[in-house]
Amino acid sequence: MNQLQPPSFSNYFALGLSVLCIGTSGPLGRLIHISPVAIICIRSLIAFFLLLLLLKLSGKSFYLKNKRIRNYILISGVFLTAHWVTYFFALQISTVALAMLSMFTYPVITVLFEPIYLNKPFRFIQIPIAFIALAGVYIMMPDFNISNQHTLGILTGLLSAFLYTGRNLLLKKYATGEDGLVVMCQQLFVVALLTLPFLFFKPVTIFELKAFWYYLLILGVVTTAIGHSFFVKSLRHFSASTVGIISNLTPVVGIILGIFFLYENLSQNILIGGSLILFTALLEVWMSIRIK
Repeated sequence: MNQLQPPSFSNYFALGLSVLCIGTSGPLGRLIHISPVAIICIRSLIAFFLLLLLLKLSGKSFYLKNKRIRNYILISGVFLTAHWVTYFFALQISTVALAMLSMFTYPVITVLFEPIYLNKPFRFIQIPIAFIALAGVYIMMPDFNISNQHTLGILTGLLSAFLYTGRNLLLKKYATGEDGLVVMCQQLFVVALLTLPFLFFKPVTIFELKAFWYYLLILGVVTTAIGHSFFVKSLRHFSASTVGIISNLTPVVGIILGIFFLYENLSQNILIGGSLILFTALLEVWMSIRIK
């Protein structure tokens, strides 16, 4: 595996930009009232053709010569598809805050699984940190009845977090040395390929496209093409744990946008539980700096 290069200012800027862009996914997921699979398919097609155009203009090839790396990138695309579908399902049945905060437990999941998967030293302090994050999820959860939409949204968000962790670790292990645009473009191709058949069973109407085309365009260009491309690029310069930890600022962006544009209210339990989840992120950042 390639050694990490010392991150530069541009690397931190790229990671910060990805956080801001991906943070728009929460409010957009609530504003677009079509099926999650249709949203994922359309956003993927928009972003795929945009990135494919950028690759052509920059003279880069869409194909990777190394078949083994290409296969792992395709597998990670399957994880990304499942992650996006479960995440947008969680957004539609609960709130921006609950869906994003539960999904963004993935940095804690990452720091637990990264040492095992990437054969890195394990820090036992991460175990109590993980329990603090889980305590935050528990506090946010209204009850354990899955018939409760908010509870189901949180559980689906947690499933989405595990899927996202799997995707990121696969990319970190097998695609660190590859161009971020190429990797993301190939993953989007997989996502579009897997979700497109579902449109034949539940097609999107012209009325729905006309009603939500603006949000779908933002989701495809800003959130997906720009945000996720810079996110994948960041994996080349930072550890998967560091990227995941800094990305914990993403739900803050999403929640603020949700308050302003969707007029969502934050209950006391969400504030307490969400604060615990974000606290684990800040604690991990502090410890990472101390170790370095």
